[in-house]
Amino acid sequence: MSSPKSVQTAISSAAEAVADEVSERSQEVRERVAPVVSRIATQANDLSHRAVDAVREGAYRVRDRAANASDSTVQYIRKEPVKAILIAAAAGAALTVLARFFSSSRHHHE
Repeated sequence: MSSPKSVQTAISSAAEAVADEVSERSQEVRERVAPVVSRIATQANDLSHRAVDAVREGAYRVRDRAANASDSTVQYIRKEPVKAILIAAAAGAALTVLARFFSSSRHHHE
C-alpha cells in the first residue's frame, strides 16, 4: 500500500509533467502561429495602404473633373451669356415648381 505522502508526491510529479507538456506545446503553437499572424498583419497593412491610395486617387480625379466642369461652364457662359441666363432661369423655375409640389403634397399627407 502506498503512503499518502507518496501518492501526493506522485500526483505532484504528474501535475508538473502535465504542466511542462502544456508549456512546451503552447510554445510550439506560438512558434507556428507567430509567422502566420505576422504575415496577416503585413497583408492587412498593405491592403489598408492600397485602400488609402485608391481613395486619394479617386479624390484627385473628382477634383479634376469638378475643375474641368467649372472651367467648361465659365467658357460656355462667356460664349453664350443669353442662353446661360435662360437655362439658369428655366432650371430655377423647375426647381421652384418641384419644391412647391413636394411641399404641397407633404401638407396633404399631414
